[in-house]
Amino acid sequence: MMWTLVLFTMLANTSAGGSAHSSVTTLEFASQSTCMAAAASLAEGGGFKNEPSTSYRIFGKCIQRSSVRGRF
Repeated sequence: MMWTLVLFTMLANTSAGGSAHSSVTTLEFASQSTCMAAAASLAEGGGFKNEPSTSYRIFGKCIQRSSVRGRF
């Protein structure tokens, strides 16, 4: 079974006019331990504020992929 690390990234800018952006990215791993290590590595640097008005945050979650696919 494959493991997928789902990454959620959010960026916020609260300066004049303000805006927010987000993205979802996935990475595939052959084992749960490798996926969890990657998720832990991202959690260490999970976000920052580089200016008073701009910040970002990254969340990650490992899920086990099923070999059964949905019908389309």
